[in-house]
Amino acid sequence: MHSRRLLRPALYGAAAVLALSCTTILGVEGDYSPVPPGQGGSGPGGSGEGGSGASGSGASGTGQGGAGQGGAGQGGGADATVPCDYPNSDPAICNECALACDCSRCFNGQCVPATVARAPQGSTLKSPIFDLSYFYWHDGSCIYRSQRDGDAATASESLVCASGGVTIDEIAESEDKIIALTSSGFMQTSKSPSSPLTMLPGFEQHTDVAEMEARFGTVFWVQNVTHDVYYGTFNGGPIERIHDGNLPPRHLAVTSQGMKYWASWDVSGLVYLWSIGSPAAIDYSDDTGSVHDLTLVPLPDTGPQPNVRIFWTTQNPEGVRIYTPGAPDVDTIAGSKPSPSTIVADQSHVYWAHATGSREISRAGFNDTTAETLYVDPASKMKPGEMLLGTQCLYWVDDEFNRIVSYSRDPIAQ
Repeated sequence: MHSRRLLRPALYGAAAVLALSCTTILGVEGDYSPVPPGQGGSGPGGSGEGGSGASGSGASGTGQGGAGQGGAGQGGGADATVPCDYPNSDPAICNECALACDCSRCFNGQCVPATVARAPQGSTLKSPIFDLSYFYWHDGSCIYRSQRDGDAATASESLVCASGGVTIDEIAESEDKIIALTSSGFMQTSKSPSSPLTMLPGFEQHTDVAEMEARFGTVFWVQNVTHDVYYGTFNGGPIERIHDGNLPPRHLAVTSQGMKYWASWDVSGLVYLWSIGSPAAIDYSDDTGSVHDLTLVPLPDTGPQPNVRIFWTTQNPEGVRIYTPGAPDVDTIAGSKPSPSTIVADQSHVYWAHATGSREISRAGFNDTTAETLYVDPASKMKPGEMLLGTQCLYWVDDEFNRIVSYSRDPIAQ
């Protein structure tokens, strides 16, 4: 499983970010909010921290600061939907320099990531996707949704749950459907609550699938055992094999532009690219290390064919790689921190996460090869997982707290 989806031009140095004192990003666990000593936060699911203070309840989200050795304890995370008790907390005019906290929230004069969706208590948020109205995800048993512009403190609603011992492995959004990769094969449901989860017509024979991507009525997948890559359409068109081999393909990614589709994956560190009309998948890259995640972005139609760019993160050695078909070599983004993991991109920027070590989000311009820091969790408790890219906002799953958070794609505008 991998991150997916869709980045804005001009790259700014990290020094420029630090020079704007009103954009300093601070945070603690929960909602990444700086909370003063001894004051309990009221954030849902936030945990109180400090001296002998009690932890916040997952159900009520109320943290209580307690007296610590030599000083007061530290309160729990604040609720993204409750105005903070500090001056200049309006996200539209945060701090005296009147900065706007786009896609985030203002706390004590600082823009911090905002919680936009939460998994139900005891559930794990997996395979996040979104459309114009909702976030969707699953926990292995049920599929959930939460309004994109709703109150993050409001409980998410269940769309449908699998039954009969069936487990859900991955979901994708395609037009008016949610496509689910399950232990029984491909299934589908509508985006309305209480709709049944049924087998996807025409795909019943494909039951042993490793991963999949769906887009505009077309599904791509990796078949277990045979290590083949296939694609087919929902309208009963033929199912075609686009890759066969002895080793398992991983990190399948798909993008489209108009009626053109591109798919990419890696096999033991070698990155492959396929497009509709191509006779076969082609290895366009060098062996640059073990691939952690992969994404691809279509280029303007004026470019050479195939006009697409591939981005991927690697381990052993660690790095963020770029390749455009026709280029002489694979490029590496300079200055990336250790342990790059999930990655998303569009024709403006590429963004990637560091789930361990620095616990931060980085980015680079689409045509640049120098990294900059977008957000750092100073408490080192955030564990960024899968990422989603909207027109203005960057979203990521915080696997530590089973929630989706949002932050501005442009730190300078913050």
